[in-house]
Amino acid sequence: MREGEAIQPYHWILNALANHHSTDPKCFDWEQVDIRFRELEEEIARRALLDRVNIAEELRSDNKQTNREFKDLFRQARAMLQPLLVDALSVTACSRRSHVQGL
Repeated sequence: MREGEAIQPYHWILNALANHHSTDPKCFDWEQVDIRFRELEEEIARRALLDRVNIAEELRSDNKQTNREFKDLFRQARAMLQPLLVDALSVTACSRRSHVQGL
């Protein structure tokens, strides 16, 4: 690789290798799989995000907000699903009891 070139994250590379191999295993050549991360190369060249001093704080704030939204969503879903779970567990317990009594 030359200066300024970047490669994709390893899990992207592994996925690309697996996909290329699965399409034609007999002709698979791992050296022909493109692993360059051109978007990152462009970012390095433009430095639009990398020069932003407050990007870490922006990302942290955004992540906190997303986490709060997820927790709220989970709480709401749990409140709605809890009665169904209790009913399902009682039915399961009853069917186990009747199965044991039938033995």
